[in-house]
Amino acid sequence: MSLFMLAAFFFLGAYTVKMAVAFWIRFSSLSGDSAVCVAIQSQVWALAQLGTASGLLILTVLMYTRLKDLFLVLPESRQKEGKKANE
Repeated sequence: MSLFMLAAFFFLGAYTVKMAVAFWIRFSSLSGDSAVCVAIQSQVWALAQLGTASGLLILTVLMYTRLKDLFLVLPESRQKEGKKANE
């Protein structure tokens, strides 16, 4: 699994949550808000902002250091490949 693709999926996931929270905030303002709902929305928005910022930071570091071709090898797949080679 490519670390660059993993970081890109992390960023896109955080961005999707951020946009979902933006819609939630926008459409909940039409029906009236309680203080608890506003507090939850602001905390989730802050976490989504932190996720997108950290995703962009990870992608920037990978691009700057030119480590786009790093791969993460999962132990399960390595064992399965070893069994196939022995057969």
